[in-house]
Amino acid sequence: MENSDWNVLYNLIDNCEDSNIVFNKFSMIYNAAFDKYFPEKTVKLSNRMTPRHEWMTKGLMKSCMKKSKLYRKYCKNRTKENKDKYLAYRNKLKKLLRLSETRFYKDKFNLAMGNIRET
Repeated sequence: MENSDWNVLYNLIDNCEDSNIVFNKFSMIYNAAFDKYFPEKTVKLSNRMTPRHEWMTKGLMKSCMKKSKLYRKYCKNRTKENKDKYLAYRNKLKKLLRLSETRFYKDKFNLAMGNIRET
């Protein structure tokens, strides 16, 4: 902002009676400086953490990733201990996923109760 040419704005203030013109010029100078020093960046989101279904939460997504890591660990080193850890985690996660899905749809049906079209 310090490097911007403000003389144009001062001349407008002296010569012009309409304050909207002066404000528009100030806004143009300010927006040009803002766009120069703070450019808009596009951020690519990871597909790993985007939920596959409406009822999946971030916590369930993290659990799915942990299950995948346990499975990869089991595939690399096929021991009884790794298999038991993976199977126990998989079964617990499956139970949580089913519970979350049924709870989501139960709530959705309760909200639409009495409305045939939405049901």
